[in-house]
Amino acid sequence: MPLRVPSLAWLVVASFTGLAVSGGPCPAQSGRSKEPTVEYQSTILPGKKLKFDAQAIYSEEASVLQGFVGTTANDEINALLVLPDGRVVATGMLGDPVKGLPQVARRNVPGLSPGGTAFVAVFDARMRAMEWMASLGGEVGRGRKLALGADGAVFLGADKSGASGMVVMKFAPGLERLIWRMDPPGDRITGLGVLADQSCVVSAERTPFVYRVKADGSGLVPFGSAEALRIDLANADLAKRYWEELGYAEEGVRMQAALRGGVGGVVTTADDGIVFFASHSIRLGGKEFGGAPDFDLMLARFDTSGRVVWASNLAAGIPNPSDHKLPRIAYDPHSGDILVSATQHGHFSREQNLVLTEEAYLDVDRYFTGDIMIGWLARVDAATGKVKASTYFFPDLQKPPEAGKRFASSLFPEALAADREGRVYLTGVTGYKLATTLHAFQTDPMGSPGFLAVFDRDLGRLLHCSLITGRGYGVRGMALALASLGPVVASAVSPGDPPVEAVVANAAKTNYLGPKPFGMQDAMLTLYPSATWWE
Repeated sequence: MPLRVPSLAWLVVASFTGLAVSGGPCPAQSGRSKEPTVEYQSTILPGKKLKFDAQAIYSEEASVLQGFVGTTANDEINALLVLPDGRVVATGMLGDPVKGLPQVARRNVPGLSPGGTAFVAVFDARMRAMEWMASLGGEVGRGRKLALGADGAVFLGADKSGASGMVVMKFAPGLERLIWRMDPPGDRITGLGVLADQSCVVSAERTPFVYRVKADGSGLVPFGSAEALRIDLANADLAKRYWEELGYAEEGVRMQAALRGGVGGVVTTADDGIVFFASHSIRLGGKEFGGAPDFDLMLARFDTSGRVVWASNLAAGIPNPSDHKLPRIAYDPHSGDILVSATQHGHFSREQNLVLTEEAYLDVDRYFTGDIMIGWLARVDAATGKVKASTYFFPDLQKPPEAGKRFASSLFPEALAADREGRVYLTGVTGYKLATTLHAFQTDPMGSPGFLAVFDRDLGRLLHCSLITGRGYGVRGMALALASLGPVVASAVSPGDPPVEAVVANAAKTNYLGPKPFGMQDAMLTLYPSATWWE
């Protein structure tokens, strides 16, 4: 079966071929003889060699719905959630409204004070329009996390404006009113999960604790004798289990408790497990242990009393481990597994291939040598903490070295989810720029295209990957939800080289709020209206 590519992907091809792009009909729609020959491979593949099918690029069945939040300053969509009725909830931060343009209805949600830049918005199930938007109040600066309660209630985690601090809110089903708000200790929120008794747990970026908020929002639930759950290596029980799992000898090992490699956050499981993911800064005091990295991925499960159930070092056993940063975590409610991703700052030799599965490999001899950020994705058994399947993935530039110049790239995963069939969806940003010089080590994703990749259940096969981009601007996939019509990606859009006005794949099927002159950064929603749109 030929590879179907969403019409949005045509924008990527046009960026390299010089074809005209507009909101009107594509050139090929007037005759198949005008279809371009597509040579550039803009997929992210673990060793696979797929090319665009030109007919699929212009196929209505592969159309993409796309729209922007229309303001003149920084906009963010940081989290998405699908309601039981199929509607999609988004939260983030808004800039200043565009003067003179029609604005989406602003609802006064009972319990919320007016003002502020943080927002919550509801889109219809088909993503054709934003139904309404509400401010989260003057003290709230940025919505970051969303979770669904057992009765359809919506939990929202946010950052306070100005001084750092966390906010947790619980809304009635449909977000018709605010039930309660609680401000737990901690700084920027990184994780939010709901337990069976409808209490919730939250994690922060620099505060090494997980807090549990009572079901009625009246205060914190202690973990045994402690008010909060310590989740770095200063927790003696956690450190002991972690080092036992890794197998390091304690002599000569120096640990840094700071979560300097990044905090993936906290999720909850169906059986009330509390699972936390982070990247620890670790030094071995001059000792080597299989090329131990500077930053190790730690995944740990606790019960509601705060007891450590297990603690796993996910870098153990990975060929050529190196710095693992940007950890991200999600819970798969269909299988009960934990999904995790991270970047690996690799140091690879020219003759070496990394092999994890039969089909997932990294051909460093052909593509690059030296430093690069590559992606790592894994499915973990929530009961044991053992990795069930994993793979590397990276931007395949199809460019051999020229005159000693290395054409390498980097990749930064941001959000992931799994559907009922076990397919794993992943979004983020690549580290190379369109229509600009390709750098051997590009860690700044400004102006780079985002991506949406789909893997099979065992992560041994990449089913499809599309770049999320347009002409002259970069996109960073930030949040992901699997809606009734297909995956929805929320992206941060930044001007590229040079900044240009937005171009949509199908102007007749877009949910624009108004014409968008790009500001510093914009928020974009992209819907792929089929669970298997690539077939």
